[in-house]
Amino acid sequence: MKNVILISLVTMLLSLTSNAQSPLSCQMQESQDANRYFNGNCGSGTNGEWETYSHLNTYIPDLDPDEPMHNAKLMNINININIIQKDDGTGNFPNNQETIDRLKTMISNINSFYANYGPSDPISWVNELPNFDSKIRFTLGEPGNERIYFYQNTAAWDDMYVSTTIEPFIAQNYPERLEQLNVYIFGNPNNNNWMHASMPSWSNFNKTSWVVIFYWSNPGSDWATAGLLAHEFGHNLDMLHTYTGGGASAICDPQNDDFLQDVFLVEPPNTSNCPHTGSWGDDPYIVNGDRITNNLLGGTQSSKYISPMQAGQMHRSLAITSIRKYVTCEKSEIPLVIEGEQFWDFDIKLYRDLIINPNSELTINCHVVLHPDANIVVKPGGKLIIDGGIIGTDIYETQPWQGIQVWGDKTAHQFPDANGNYQQGYLELKNGATIENAIVAVDLWKPDDYSATGGIVHADGAIFRNNAKSVHALHYKNFNPYDPTQEFDYNSHFKNCIFEITNDYSGDEIFYKHVDLAYVKGVNFQSCDFSLAENVTGVSPWNHAIAGYDAKFGVKAFCNSL
Repeated sequence: MKNVILISLVTMLLSLTSNAQSPLSCQMQESQDANRYFNGNCGSGTNGEWETYSHLNTYIPDLDPDEPMHNAKLMNINININIIQKDDGTGNFPNNQETIDRLKTMISNINSFYANYGPSDPISWVNELPNFDSKIRFTLGEPGNERIYFYQNTAAWDDMYVSTTIEPFIAQNYPERLEQLNVYIFGNPNNNNWMHASMPSWSNFNKTSWVVIFYWSNPGSDWATAGLLAHEFGHNLDMLHTYTGGGASAICDPQNDDFLQDVFLVEPPNTSNCPHTGSWGDDPYIVNGDRITNNLLGGTQSSKYISPMQAGQMHRSLAITSIRKYVTCEKSEIPLVIEGEQFWDFDIKLYRDLIINPNSELTINCHVVLHPDANIVVKPGGKLIIDGGIIGTDIYETQPWQGIQVWGDKTAHQFPDANGNYQQGYLELKNGATIENAIVAVDLWKPDDYSATGGIVHADGAIFRNNAKSVHALHYKNFNPYDPTQEFDYNSHFKNCIFEITNDYSGDEIFYKHVDLAYVKGVNFQSCDFSLAENVTGVSPWNHAIAGYDAKFGVKAFCNSL
């Protein structure tokens, strides 16, 4: 059983202690998510795969080339910088090219910290990240169109917290700016020398992420400020300090799954130097093993190093916490392959294809978010059961994902054997299972391979929402396994299902039809509802609920009375 960790509130002191980051310090003001081991709204348990997919070691980049979750692409986190001036435009950075260039340089420096800094106090047994690269970067957008915004608002300028003035103002006037991680630079009438940041949520994926900085004028402080901003981004990515204090104390219990062995375990099995120490002016390179290090979440001015397990923590946060919605990246070419039986009762984002192999079964009863270029593939003999779960795209994603492909075998029948197994790929949707925002939600073949038709879907009480096409079946004849000349109905049905295009349809792909059937016989639709909202962008005027091409299908209603 994992431990629940709560970060206590800290008093905001300008005095410096042995662990303070002078002249700038990190003073966290909010709790690490107390629900961090109860993922999404699903109440993850111990019967499924949560222990694996919630463990930081699962996500360490480049740890094992044969393990897909260790093969992350470069993850770009979209950020904004918001500069709050007084009503007359003074009291903070001026809106000019010099300011923009300074801030761009700071972000460039931060990216170098996340890319290639080794440890001041190397531990002999640790296999470091290749080139010390965390595979995480931060981006302000396209060159020349950086997301750097200026506001004239004296009330917000004199604030210290985002929730009281500036975030509500942005939510009302510029809501699209909350679709990135926001850095707020407030005025600094009290000469504050600290920063603070939000921790991600493991349960509320709508939670916004932010960092608060106070205005500094001296360009000579930009390097140090970039270092501490990189540290705060670490908190956004669910990392704690390597020292005690500052509102986000290190975990020093070796039995805790988030104990950073490659940071603290200087000699296995139990020689730990947790917590680290060190003040801003200490040089971590003088003595190896003195607990004064250059770790990014430490307290010295040289704090830049990210350990493999810390990188695993951050990549884990990009899969199962609220920070994930700010990420853009290429799809990984290495799929996650399901062998045997797995049960997913947790909320996870995948940046790769998901494949269910033959004689394997995956049950999903929570939420899976897919990269826009990703598919779910059910191979012949494999089973995917979505029991009340939701499969779709992330909160701010505007591009559809590819959908579920249920591969078949054109030469095989669609009847189960004595153990309930099929020669075709099998998809079951039940209890409100939802597939949304896909190009083809359920494609009952291997696209472009006419020998791989005949995939099976059984849908009862499922919802197909805002898919360019919800179901596609084609060119298959089911047959009597004892008399191949005798044709039977296609083994797929839809009962009490909803097919809908709402006003939230992205329109990236033109919608023509909910269901596309060609050269198949006997797909049944019983008491299903097909709907299309009015005046939706991206909908063809020649649209259909069910389009059949040399196809036979049944549409029936329930009879509720005699």
